[in-house]
Amino acid sequence: MANKKKSRMEYFRKDIEKYLNIGVNIRNIWKIINAELPQHSKITYQGFYKYVKKNLNNYSWDNEENNL
Repeated sequence: MANKKKSRMEYFRKDIEKYLNIGVNIRNIWKIINAELPQHSKITYQGFYKYVKKNLNNYSWDNEENNL
């Protein structure tokens, strides 16, 4: 079985979880994470949102659905 390529966002998973747990909304977390990346590696909001929604199941999405 071949190794699966790791998402760039996996490197920030603990930070994303930390921000979610203290109540920071997804859009602001995206801005914080993107600020740490070089210009050529920026993550789109849509890609970031999909990653968080798919991979961080313990977060309550009720407050975030209107932020798209």
